[in-house]
Amino acid sequence: MGKIGTLIELFCTETLKNVVPTLALEPEHLVMLVDTGAQYTDAYENTIRALRDRMPDLLISYFEADCKDPDSIREALEVLYAKYPDGIFDFTGGSELLLLSAFAFARRKDAAMMHIDLPRKRLMNLSGCDELEGNFVMPELTLRDHLNMNGAFFDGVGHVLMEAEQEPAVRAFCEQVMRNQSRWRKQCNYFQAACGGLIGLDVDQPVTFIAANRSRVTCDVDYLYQLQDIGFLRNVQREKGRVRFSFVAENFKSYLTDVGVWLELYTYLLLRDTGLFKEIYMSVKVGWGDPADEYKGTAYNELDVVACNGLETIFISCKTSTPEPGDFNEIQVYAKKFGGRFGRAVLCTSNELGHGFVGMHTRAKDLGAVIVDRSDLRDGRAVRLLQDLMKAN
Repeated sequence: MGKIGTLIELFCTETLKNVVPTLALEPEHLVMLVDTGAQYTDAYENTIRALRDRMPDLLISYFEADCKDPDSIREALEVLYAKYPDGIFDFTGGSELLLLSAFAFARRKDAAMMHIDLPRKRLMNLSGCDELEGNFVMPELTLRDHLNMNGAFFDGVGHVLMEAEQEPAVRAFCEQVMRNQSRWRKQCNYFQAACGGLIGLDVDQPVTFIAANRSRVTCDVDYLYQLQDIGFLRNVQREKGRVRFSFVAENFKSYLTDVGVWLELYTYLLLRDTGLFKEIYMSVKVGWGDPADEYKGTAYNELDVVACNGLETIFISCKTSTPEPGDFNEIQVYAKKFGGRFGRAVLCTSNELGHGFVGMHTRAKDLGAVIVDRSDLRDGRAVRLLQDLMKAN
């Protein structure tokens, strides 16, 4: 969409409503009418950071008013509009009194007015914005945008993602673990002990030995051959009480020495299979606040799987153990904190959640979230559950 001159924004504490219209219309100048002192709030700072990140040359200014006083709002609008008589009023956000007062003012002045219907992703022409309505395209928001808008920042990922040619092997590995998780846990213990301090991809270790934590670990040699068949290992040999093998790739080595990463990989691929997301990340490190403060005691969280498609974000916690109510509450908090109104939470577990978890399922449904368990993964329902969750936006 071509640039406009001045966009007049009614500042909203829901930062999405400040950011989306500005990114969509690409004004040369953004003027925000804010409540007295609002420019010192987190919502204002988050709005500015998100806009500066995407539009570094945007000119931004604000006018103050007591947004609980209609007279104060009218006085501020008179001064604002006298300075920017060609400005377009955006009614996407703002408090009720501010919206009503500004609409009455703009109508009296015969000013151009518009509103963006966020759920339906369309611009509504209220007055004088026919061309904008006809050419409107919803901006593509990224995970970085969502974090900026909500007082956080993207600080990288913890796991290296698979290459395209590795995907069949990764899918086969996840299916193998799903069939027998207890067998996998024992073999993963062996991999962890055998690879402690290992540089490179080649392993030569006894079949059974005492690990650094004084526990006895034993290699399931048949499991090694199965991993070789699916493409995770090569050159597997057993000779005189020892096993030798090589990891096919460095990321495969990291997957085989982490007991729970397989479920993150499995969930990542499920999200890919929905066809709904433009960005999908595993093991996302999120910092709270401004990136400039990262060396000043910034708090961090690591989120198992996060995906983004424009307004919609999905935050997934992966549990290979039986989840507790607190696990669901935690991911729900992160989804709302970092994703805002369109953030959705999912608790994915490789365990079966039967009748004892009816309350957790009911709570998830009431909150617009989803719990995916072993039977959902095994019977192919998980993709549909995720698709239905995102359509509910």
